[in-house]
Amino acid sequence: GSQDKMCDPRDLVSDNDFYDWLVGFIDAEGNFTIKVSENKFTIQFLLKIDLHLDDKSVLEYVCKRLQIGTVGIYESSSIVRWVVTKSSDLDKLIAILNKRTLNTTKYLDYLKWLEAINLWRQAKLSPNTQLGKSVKLATRTKILELKAGMNKNKTSFFPIANHEIIITPYWFLGFLEGDGSFGINTLHFSTIFSLEQRYTE
Repeated sequence: GSQDKMCDPRDLVSDNDFYDWLVGFIDAEGNFTIKVSENKFTIQFLLKIDLHLDDKSVLEYVCKRLQIGTVGIYESSSIVRWVVTKSSDLDKLIAILNKRTLNTTKYLDYLKWLEAINLWRQAKLSPNTQLGKSVKLATRTKILELKAGMNKNKTSFFPIANHEIIITPYWFLGFLEGDGSFGINTLHFSTIFSLEQRYTE
């Protein structure tokens, strides 16, 4: 019966703690992406996390618990991806990220990504007239500018005004699961723990 089924211990983690973990995990592994079509006025906004296939169950749990996004396998079945693209799903994700701010410079990507979403949603309300088309074209140009300064193309970094870095235990756990490394130094027979981040001036 149902009583015989083992409870998933992850379900015992409160929503607040789970959201902290999620933000830490996104800080480590998340990618805020804007896809702009070359010939049409279509723009897609997404958050994606790619992991090795061995970690498929992690992304499946995130997808199931949040009830947003989809999980699929890519690149010759070696990469598993959780991707959030649907507008209503993005709104749920944004509600979480607006309450629990990202701690790394990924926060800058998020701010540009969010600005682009809001600009495009506003532009889509423009009437289907020549003026409306010019509004969409100008908005598309602005979004392309935002996209050009995101992720690996960032040229400006912290500090930024009013950004407070808050490290909670669950945020650190999520960040650790994304970017942490455990090893053994066989030369000195010592254990190693490390966290690595890109250095920026």
